[in-house]
Amino acid sequence: MSSLLALHDTLAYKFFAIKKNMIAASRQYFQEVGISFDMYIVLRVIYEAPGSKQREISEICDKDANVIVKTIDRLERMGFVQRVRDETDRRAYTLYVTEAGTKVAEDFSELFVERQEACLGDLTEEEKKELRRLLDKILANQKNN
Repeated sequence: MSSLLALHDTLAYKFFAIKKNMIAASRQYFQEVGISFDMYIVLRVIYEAPGSKQREISEICDKDANVIVKTIDRLERMGFVQRVRDETDRRAYTLYVTEAGTKVAEDFSELFVERQEACLGDLTEEEKKELRRLLDKILANQKNN
């Protein structure tokens, strides 16, 4: 018997399907606002860590610095984030979410929580906690390999 897993039994497929469903549920909101899911992630990181530098955002998002700069440029043009020259390093900028960006971050967060709860369905609180623990462990394993 082959050790080859059926596609539907692979973690990659399951993660892909979950991500696809979560993003699909939010697609209409993102289209209305004019941003992508990746842009939202950058916006949300800045929202949660105001005053961060672009380099820090790149590390948190695990994205190339050039990609992050372009994303921040777009978010800034849209009025969702603001760059402020760093007082200690004139070559660097700190990032802040504007009032409009705050509204997007908070509105989508509510939608995302609703979708997340729908996906988790009838899992108990203990099962949800265990799922988060296991996912954190998988992410840590990925970073170490």
